[in-house]
Amino acid sequence: MSYKKTLFNPKNEKARKVMKIVGPICMVIGFGLIIFSFMTFFNNPQGIIIPFILGGVSLMIGTYCINLGFRKNIRSYTASQDAPIIKDTVDYIANESALSNLVGSSNICPKCGEHNEEDAKFCDKCGTKLVNVCPNCGTENKADAKFCSNCGKEL
Repeated sequence: MSYKKTLFNPKNEKARKVMKIVGPICMVIGFGLIIFSFMTFFNNPQGIIIPFILGGVSLMIGTYCINLGFRKNIRSYTASQDAPIIKDTVDYIANESALSNLVGSSNICPKCGEHNEEDAKFCDKCGTKLVNVCPNCGTENKADAKFCSNCGKEL
């Protein structure tokens, strides 16, 4: 038994077909009643209320029936359009939060790429110096810095 057969009961398919027929019929009747009520407005303004109300109710019933009839199609289409966007968003958030956690709490070795503690002076994996001390002012800078973050002198 396939997955679709377990999800969509054949009885529901028959009901959807009926709704796809009943919905448009109700909507045509509703539009007809509303147009009739506007056409007779000038002859008898008080007589338009009942056809107008019945037309509105018929339109609502027709709209609901069409919605029920095409709901499977609408949801399948919507899911096919939304799924890639949702996946991309979740991936983006997961990657950004993972990167922000790594960058915010670690010092990356320029030689081997190892993530070290923020205050580490040497790499835990290869021993490479992670800080570059400015000869001018003595400020510690990242190892790959070209200029001092304090005085701006070339390192």
